[in-house]
Amino acid sequence: MLSDKQFIRIAGIIGQSGTCERLHVGAVLTIDRRIISTGYNGAPAGMLHCYHAPLDDRPCERTVHAEANAIAFAARNGVSTGGAVLYTTHSPCVTCARLIINAGIMEVIYEQVYRDVRGINELKAVGIRTGQNIGPILPTVSTERGDGESLHPGQPSDEGIKTAGTADPDIDSGRGTGV
Repeated sequence: MLSDKQFIRIAGIIGQSGTCERLHVGAVLTIDRRIISTGYNGAPAGMLHCYHAPLDDRPCERTVHAEANAIAFAARNGVSTGGAVLYTTHSPCVTCARLIINAGIMEVIYEQVYRDVRGINELKAVGIRTGQNIGPILPTVSTERGDGESLHPGQPSDEGIKTAGTADPDIDSGRGTGV
């Protein structure tokens, strides 16, 4: 059975295919510890890729985000995302968080905090479990339990993991750490 660490690593590999030069993001959707869909950020099919000049930090206006692409691919192929776990290289933006909520995804595990933490706050507000690995790249990102590694509020988590309900003044205040 694949671990959270392996799913995050796979999301990173998927993200390398991203066509947005500013930030490469990958996402993996799983059910019962099996991959059901993947996505990376880039222009919609058939459209020109976006271009960012060096040091241009403006948000891309053409890119479809990795999480949205993973959800869209599942929908296009008739694969239910209800009860799924999403692994992503960056925490979701607010728009993707709303798609995640409506897609019935129950847990989001991310490697890095995106510069805007409103998405994390919205996920937490509706009870979707969230977790972030902190520290060295790709450590184990959640605690082991009998049927796999899944976050559970109130249970102890591995060192270096932020879970829903963990006091983090940057995330809770909406300041974020930036990416």
